[in-house]
Amino acid sequence: MPSRPLWPSALAAKAAGVVASWFKTAPVPGPREVSANIYAYTYAPPGSITYEWNIIGEIDNDSDDGDKCASYFKARKWGRGATWPAVFEAQDMYEGTDGGPLYVAELDYMGPRGRRTTGAGVLCVFGRSALGPLRDPDDNGVSHLDAYFRLVPYYWDFGKTKIDYFIRAEVKCEKAILSMQGGDCIQLSDDPAVPVHRFDVQTGYVGYWKGRLCVWGVHAVNGDVVQMREFA
Repeated sequence: MPSRPLWPSALAAKAAGVVASWFKTAPVPGPREVSANIYAYTYAPPGSITYEWNIIGEIDNDSDDGDKCASYFKARKWGRGATWPAVFEAQDMYEGTDGGPLYVAELDYMGPRGRRTTGAGVLCVFGRSALGPLRDPDDNGVSHLDAYFRLVPYYWDFGKTKIDYFIRAEVKCEKAILSMQGGDCIQLSDDPAVPVHRFDVQTGYVGYWKGRLCVWGVHAVNGDVVQMREFA
């Protein structure tokens, strides 16, 4: 197993540019309960009108180089146990019938006036595990990941919770609500008998496909319609 990049002492952390550091090793086996390295708690009593932000991290970046981040969380999975770099949980405990909204996370994406901002409101990157950013040029092993976005109910509440919308867009997008690479598909069912919806790059048809069989499709350029046509 490769060496694990753990700071052995506060001195090493200081040498790495860390101003303040906290180190902890979980007890083995230890009690089966939540154990925290850093704990921050805020209570807002009835009548409070302040904006209570339990933890604040800010950064002002005037540099044209490098990558800057106000907060960074990383988790390395060395065993079989479930692992997360971050978890956000919000529970609505209000017992009345006129409760306000509840949000698990808010992502604010603001741009300047007069020019187009590049980037994304959410940037999702996937790749292969490694201790450093460099890769062996002879390493061609493929990492197969399960799912990028996965919506599941809490195990004990299966069948007892409903969600109105999975994704809901309330803005007018200038180009498209959804953009995919040609050939990618939208799978409407786990049943293999149900065709997928996609734009086929080779033929130019948009429609429902089962392999190379176009169950129904329309040509994206000339409007030609086909049904149950097998393509090579």
